[in-house]
Amino acid sequence: MPVVTDPTGPHVTGPAQRTELILSQIDQLPTLSAVAIRVLEATRSSDSDLQDIARLIASDPALTTRILSLVRRADRGVRGDNVTVARAVVLLGLDAVRSAVLAIKIFETFAGFEGAAGSAFDRTEFWKHSLAVACGARLMAAAIAKNERGRRVMPEEAFIAGLLHDLGKIALDACLPKSYARVVATAAARRACLCDAERETFGVDHTAVGRRLATRWRLPDYVPECCWLHHHPVDALPASIRSTDHVALVQAANQWARRQRIGHSGSNDVEPLGPAIERFGLSETQLDELGPALMAQVEEHCALIGLANVSSTQLYHRALAQANEELSRANLELASARQRDAGRDACVETLGAFTRRLCVRDDLVDVCGAVAHTLCELLNAPAAAAFALHAGSRLATVVWQADGQSGCDLVMLAESGDSTAVPAASGARLIPPPNWAVPIVEYLDGKLDAVWSGHRPAAGVVATSLLPIEHGGPCVGGVLIGVTNERASLAEYGSAMESLVAAFGLAIAAAADRADATRLHEDLATANRQLRQAQGQIIRSRSLSMIAEMAAGAAHELNNPLAVIAGRAQLLLLDMEDSKQRQALEIVNDQARRCSEIVTELMAFAKPTPPTPVSTRLNTLLDAIGRHWLASSSLTETNLSWRVADPQVTAFADPAQVTLALDALLANAVEATRPETARIHINSSSRGSDETVVVCVIDNGIGMAPQVLEHALDPFFSHRAAGRGRGLGLSKAHRLIEINGGRLWLESSPGAGTRAYVELPSRPT
Repeated sequence: MPVVTDPTGPHVTGPAQRTELILSQIDQLPTLSAVAIRVLEATRSSDSDLQDIARLIASDPALTTRILSLVRRADRGVRGDNVTVARAVVLLGLDAVRSAVLAIKIFETFAGFEGAAGSAFDRTEFWKHSLAVACGARLMAAAIAKNERGRRVMPEEAFIAGLLHDLGKIALDACLPKSYARVVATAAARRACLCDAERETFGVDHTAVGRRLATRWRLPDYVPECCWLHHHPVDALPASIRSTDHVALVQAANQWARRQRIGHSGSNDVEPLGPAIERFGLSETQLDELGPALMAQVEEHCALIGLANVSSTQLYHRALAQANEELSRANLELASARQRDAGRDACVETLGAFTRRLCVRDDLVDVCGAVAHTLCELLNAPAAAAFALHAGSRLATVVWQADGQSGCDLVMLAESGDSTAVPAASGARLIPPPNWAVPIVEYLDGKLDAVWSGHRPAAGVVATSLLPIEHGGPCVGGVLIGVTNERASLAEYGSAMESLVAAFGLAIAAAADRADATRLHEDLATANRQLRQAQGQIIRSRSLSMIAEMAAGAAHELNNPLAVIAGRAQLLLLDMEDSKQRQALEIVNDQARRCSEIVTELMAFAKPTPPTPVSTRLNTLLDAIGRHWLASSSLTETNLSWRVADPQVTAFADPAQVTLALDALLANAVEATRPETARIHINSSSRGSDETVVVCVIDNGIGMAPQVLEHALDPFFSHRAAGRGRGLGLSKAHRLIEINGGRLWLESSPGAGTRAYVELPSRPT
């Protein structure tokens, strides 16, 4: 287990540290099985040897069973039980085999991780959704190829991209099940974007996590890009993104799966499907025709990965994982024995081996693992641990190797001493660990106690020594090695060891720079998306400000003429005896008074009274509003009801202004319903411990069309007949809620009524 396991706990000092802790736990997820990796590599070329692929699949009994069952269910003209694996590979094709193997093995990878009991993140529903997106993307890719007589995206590539687009969600749930369950529940309760809720809690969202894991698994480039960018507008992607069509296709398939209500991945938003498929020349009618095929394929793949019997599958995967672990340990022990028999390599040869182990995409875990492995081989040491210091923090990424076992963790350094200062004249030599490295030493002692005892000589003790690694002067990391008093120096290796250590420092610094650049890239992409979202809000705020200024100016200029008109009409009425003329003057007086009321309402909208917020019990406030409406309107207890889940909930706002806002929402609800069938309900599911309180006004009225809903909160907008209102009711409510530090939003569709949500702070901020 990591040294720090709860990234949301009080000991985490800042967002950067919290993000590092999250990503460190993601890095500890197991890699894909060896069979899956070899099958994927073997099927990347159309010239692959089908017999080799068949032998790889046949080496895994469970995989063999799944592939044979798939070819029997497929419409391939196969009858009976005598079909072989080789025949199945030929019938299905390389692309179908690759996507099937990947689906099966990724499901197996995560099946061994148990989710939180009663979690809001339902894994079964998640896999259904992922398979629906995968099958939908494949069907759409095939339809596009038929329409355009050419392929933008290969159908099986579309399947893989769709299957793995939400890889970050299952990874977060596997590493942090309880925390992720809270995030999903919070996002659902607040109707908020799941990405925003993830970043608020973890400092990173599932798109970045999925990209990191897909890159670490060495999946094709279009997979990490789809994991990372499937929530970004396609037209805003930079030209450097090579898989734009894959991303756009996954976005379209994702929306199609959500509209079909196949599974659930924790996200609650459903965007219009039209713009997503217009890019490919598809229509919603075509997708409707493909609906039965989508359902059939999802059902087939659910059966293929064993989704119909999750509990027994989990037991099988645990047993298989244990067998694979034992096999890996045996292979590592055999490799170590061969290395010891062959003797120690020279430092120059070791440097060549070290550089061959690395590639340009390796992260700190990969580099530290290569360093630890290299020194274990070179020094024939029972154990070694390489670590990289994180600039600007007291964290270190630690990767240890010991007798065929390995692991990686994130460790907090001691506050005493400067970890970047290299001890004087250290060079490439072993020294006692300084004070700041004591937590790493203590952590390793707990992990490797059995290893030390098994290698303790008769005339000496095992001690942990440090080999500092520097780059450009400061220390960027180091290696902790268990040595005896018979071997406490690296002098026999001469200057070649310095070259090797310099290569270690260069590799660690390069991996750290890549991590910083990747993080900056992700932050910039996130900032770009949030900026695009904020543009609409800024334009709306500026428009409201201009309307308010115009209304205030118009009201000021109209007050005096209206006063003169009303006064003169009243004076003329005093001396007027003719009934028709008196009637005309009374109309003039009434209309002048009406205009004055409009002016007063405009002034109140333009310059509302500053709120006087106080803590008010929500049930008291709603009770007063409900009883007022029952007493002053035609509504009865049959038509109007209200409920508060927790009587201890308070709202910190101006009660009078909140009452005016809720009155406006109720008036709008009454106007939208028929008196004889009206049903209006006010409720709040908030709890006393919540930071905000949400009130929902629900009606069973006629609802709003999308174009009406888009402008419903705009001042002076009304879709009702002329003379039915001035279009300030909802906009005035929106303005009153905003100046009280809250927000108001609407959800509605024609014939399904309207839900108006009011969110207010529950306590002073």
